Amino acid sequence: MISKKYYELANRALELARNKERDVMFQLCAIVVFGKSIISVGFNTPKTHTISIDTNMQQLHAEMSAIIQVPYRDLNGCDLIVARATRGGKPGMAKPCRHCEALISKCNPRRVYYTTGNGSWEMPELQRLSY
Repeated sequence: MISKKYYELANRALELARNKERDVMFQLCAIVVFGKSIISVGFNTPKTHTISIDTNMQQLHAEMSAIIQVPYRDLNGCDLIVARATRGGKPGMAKPCRHCEALISKCNPRRVYYTTGNGSWEMPELQRLSY
């Protein structure tokens, strides 16, 4: 069972994604949490970063954006929540792509959750990423 804490964080991420300027096709937000503190927030951006050179990605994904803001040693044991807001503001599928999954697994997070596109704004359906 997923705790209330993760639903609250997913709602926060959805709110941030929904209110982000529309400079990319998909509105995603990733939040890195350690304990009870949000230590990083990332969004999809049309900019690129050296971390994505080997991926052929045309933009920086929210997960990568959140991860690169935190020193690598501080990511061990953290939680990551990824949420997508559709154009209508509802939760959308936010499962990390294979490139983001590979980066996430190197960080050794405790838990990774993402919105699935089911559920409501108030109670989005979350799925736990297995890697």
